[in-house]
Amino acid sequence: MQTVTNSELCRCVLCIQARIAQKDETLTRYQHLLEQARAEMTEMQRHHSDEMQALQQQLHQKNDAAFKKYRMAVKESLSKPDNPVVTTEQVLGTTIVALLRVLFLISVLDIIFDSVVFAGSFYNCFNAKTSQ
Repeated sequence: MQTVTNSELCRCVLCIQARIAQKDETLTRYQHLLEQARAEMTEMQRHHSDEMQALQQQLHQKNDAAFKKYRMAVKESLSKPDNPVVTTEQVLGTTIVALLRVLFLISVLDIIFDSVVFAGSFYNCFNAKTSQ
């Protein structure tokens, strides 16, 4: 049977302590990287939210402008006696074009909103996995 000397035990303990210190450094580095990723994700979510609000405001402004333009065109057509009377088809055509523009903008906002929701759920899933 082999006997282990005191100096060999000390070297073994020092080696294990060095490995533990190295693992602690690695763990600290990963925690720092995780904090950076969380901060970046939070900033990205804030940016997407701000962008979404700006796009919604643009949509409302364009919708209001299109409605005002339509209303003025109808008033102008009705005020001119020399022009023929505006037909229902013309009114519906103008209305349909304006509605199609609004629907297109809504679909674009919906796509952007879905990407923001996906990013948020990915962020929450990432946090859940890392906190375990």
